[in-house]
Amino acid sequence: MEEEPQLSGTNPHSTVWLPRLLAIASVSLAAIVQGPAVGRYFAADDFLHLYQIAVQGFASFLFQPHGGHVLIPSNLAFYLCHALFGLDAWGYYGLAVLTHLANVALLFAVILGFTRRPFFAALGASAFGMSPAAVGSVGLFSAYGHVLATHFFLWVLRDVANRWRSRDPVPPRLTARWIALLLAGGTSFGVGLPVSMIFGAVLWVLLPRAPNRTRVALSVGSLSLVMPLLFAAVHVSRGEDGVGFVADRLGDGLDLVTGTASMTFQLFANGLAGLVLGPWLAHDASGFTFGPMRGRALAEGLPVAVVVLLLFCAALAVAWWRASPERRGQILGMGAIAAAGYAVIAVGRADFYASQDVSLALAVSPLRYHYCGPMAISVVLCLMLGRESGGDEAEGSAGREGSVLYGAWLLASVAFYVMASPAAPGPEDGAARAEHRRALDRIDRAVRARPLGATVFLRNARFNAGPPFGGFPGHAGIFVISFPDNRARGRQVRFIERDPLVRRAALAHANARVRELIVARRPQKFPPANRD
Repeated sequence: MEEEPQLSGTNPHSTVWLPRLLAIASVSLAAIVQGPAVGRYFAADDFLHLYQIAVQGFASFLFQPHGGHVLIPSNLAFYLCHALFGLDAWGYYGLAVLTHLANVALLFAVILGFTRRPFFAALGASAFGMSPAAVGSVGLFSAYGHVLATHFFLWVLRDVANRWRSRDPVPPRLTARWIALLLAGGTSFGVGLPVSMIFGAVLWVLLPRAPNRTRVALSVGSLSLVMPLLFAAVHVSRGEDGVGFVADRLGDGLDLVTGTASMTFQLFANGLAGLVLGPWLAHDASGFTFGPMRGRALAEGLPVAVVVLLLFCAALAVAWWRASPERRGQILGMGAIAAAGYAVIAVGRADFYASQDVSLALAVSPLRYHYCGPMAISVVLCLMLGRESGGDEAEGSAGREGSVLYGAWLLASVAFYVMASPAAPGPEDGAARAEHRRALDRIDRAVRARPLGATVFLRNARFNAGPPFGGFPGHAGIFVISFPDNRARGRQVRFIERDPLVRRAALAHANARVRELIVARRPQKFPPANRD
């Protein structure tokens, strides 16, 4: 039988209500800070995915990679949201916020299972849940896969945290469940790929008492072979260059190692500092947006992050020296998850940013990079705080310390998290809505100017709120996602796109409707095209 976790500094009655109360508090705080993200609007790659849903069949879109990411579960979520909500963005972002809140609850359970300290679990889960960086993945639905991958990993970690003290063998059905969850996590977003690949080793250090941990680790470790093969199969079947990109990066040799190591180090430092300092390092692409750093350039935050990392390393050394082998394994396993998630970002982006002459500060600052990493780091921090002890007196002392620390942190910082949060819709959301409306108004004016039953020809135009790279065909794409067929107000509509590169990208994997909609020129039999 598995051992029931005993909570520190509590009587038998509080072992039931205290963790539940603190878990509810953690989720509620995260909802207050991140809940406004429900009001956000589509942006950038969101429009491309909406276009792909409209022009591809279900199976084709489900296996559509993007930017080197394999996105099967997140594509499924996107497709289902489109079926349920159409172009009502609140439904998409409502799902993202709900998944984030579920992740906060799961993280609380993970920390509680490993530490038996409910107040430390509340501290770690609340800091992660309210983190300004979390909205980078919660508030951009194209990055929802990052939230989803972390969700699947947290289910596995919750199972492990609940049974790491058990000396019973891990049952085969549980191993199969973990493999299924890790497959889902590894194919939800790019960050999930390496995390799922190393999870066999992670389980080996997290389950020290299981007599069959080596067998479990080897079974789950098979994903280190399965995931790259799946990655290659998806990209090759779709004619994408993800495999070629990986081969090119591996061919970089020493440059790959040094560039990846440097960016991974700084990503880890920024993720740690953002988690520890929270609102005081809130920022966007232009700089810091709150507190004493407000208005300062992102480069000025790099030394702060490095100092926080150095202090963390010093504290970790002390905690490591005092910790049992089991606690060291937990720290090592969770640290490996954070490092793997950040390393794959560095592998994929370091060379790109270098070629674009982008500074290191800007390269590591995008908020969508910091979700799975801070989740794992928060567990490490709580493992360091929730020291191991023996005896009821020591347990009670640790519980009192945790309650004081949590209470002080709540009083000192929660209001600042709310004030600094970037979750609420900002100017960019209003600009995307307005740009979408302008495109529809332009189409409507052109349609109304032609007689009923006529064919309307419009010169295609760029959609400024769309993805920064190719694939989305401007106003023609807006027409596709906004109208069920190529007719509007009883008129046939065609878009003239003279740029062959735009036309080729738009027609890739397109259906017959789009091939009819987007044309290179106006046929001679028609009168002059409407030039609106």
